[in-house]
Amino acid sequence: METTHKFYIVDLVRNRPKSKFVEIPRYTVRMEITVSTRGKDPAPESLLKRLEEEGRKALEAKEKEITLYAFAVAKQVNELLGDGKPDDEDHPKAMYIASIANKKIQELLDSAKEDADNKVKKRFEREKKDNENLREAQVKTAIFFATSVIKLVASAAKLAASHGTDISAIVGILNTLVTLQAEIIQLGKRENELERDLEGALSNYLTEKKKDTSAKKPSKDVDNAAGKVEKTRKYYRDHLTKFRQKIDNVSVNAGKLQTEMKAATTLKEGVKVGAACMKLKGEVRSMTETLTKRERYLADMQDMFKKNGGDVDDRTVMDKLKAFNKETIFEKANSLTETVGEVRSLFDSIKELAV
Repeated sequence: METTHKFYIVDLVRNRPKSKFVEIPRYTVRMEITVSTRGKDPAPESLLKRLEEEGRKALEAKEKEITLYAFAVAKQVNELLGDGKPDDEDHPKAMYIASIANKKIQELLDSAKEDADNKVKKRFEREKKDNENLREAQVKTAIFFATSVIKLVASAAKLAASHGTDISAIVGILNTLVTLQAEIIQLGKRENELERDLEGALSNYLTEKKKDTSAKKPSKDVDNAAGKVEKTRKYYRDHLTKFRQKIDNVSVNAGKLQTEMKAATTLKEGVKVGAACMKLKGEVRSMTETLTKRERYLADMQDMFKKNGGDVDDRTVMDKLKAFNKETIFEKANSLTETVGEVRSLFDSIKELAV
């Protein structure tokens, strides 16, 4: 029998900074804890309350860190806009500060979900040891946060708009580039792992093929090894497809940012950002060429196996792999993400918020 227990936290942040420029939202949480037991008897209410206590503590543990970000945003934005004479670059800086804080807070909320889930499950395991009726019981959690972001109040936003620049559009594009930067870094790390897997699968296949002296058809070990090569090849191909989509998106957003910078005549960084965007688009073209070569190699590998029924020439395979490994996507990905960092730093003359 399933029993679901729900509880709410009206606001994770109980202490708010005072600011006429920044609006700090409520961080409302709903958590559901579902316990499945055998038979018709529901989970005891006292058990559900104890599990709630664990989840609630894990969620509320993030309050201090979120509050620190809220106060840091208010302080820095107040300093930028509060003297009555903000310059042309203070408004985009203020919006960028808020966007960075929102990203950090979202990371905290994501980790709060994981922490709460782990705490509840650990407590449940302890409860099971002490209660025979729970030995085969299971628990699962669901945590929901209300959509909440720190933003400039209407009067501050109007001040930004009055400077002739669509700052919100620029910040949005920049945030997209920063997100893509993080995703490409992770894909670059995964690249090395997939390359090792493919090389290992190929080496194992060639080893098994040498062992096989059957004149009729390949042994089961050879078939299995060939299957592993094809599986790792497909994983690699899918990975390259994701990579291409991400870097194409980088190029699109670099172009958008370049266009916005041409219109943002009041921003001193405009020319520098435009130049960095040109550099970024050039790196995308270079990386696209490398990706195309890798995709072609994987297609050739598939053709070799199909045409020869898995009976491929050892030297052909390993020579192609050696040439393949010379094209280092990881290095190109690092170069591309560093340029995104350059674009970001042109906006980020303010120190990143830190707890």
